[in-house]
Amino acid sequence: MPMESPCGASVTHFQTKEVAKVMEFHQDLVRCMVPPENFLEINIFDQPDTEKITKFLVGKKVRIQMPYAHLKDLMAKMIAEDDE
Repeated sequence: MPMESPCGASVTHFQTKEVAKVMEFHQDLVRCMVPPENFLEINIFDQPDTEKITKFLVGKKVRIQMPYAHLKDLMAKMIAEDDE
């Protein structure tokens, strides 16, 4: 059952224990493949460690991806309206 990008399958097709194990495998893969200087691991359920995040981001070029072009256009329109 280990699948990184299953075709047509969703987590509803598997038991919770199976999904949890696949997530563990995925996390281990990411930790192994991404160089430490490019990897910041945070727990979204904890209070954010802004100092840790700031130290990680200093000197890095951060690129924010907008996967949906229409959202980028909508945001630009909203910003323009706010400036008026």
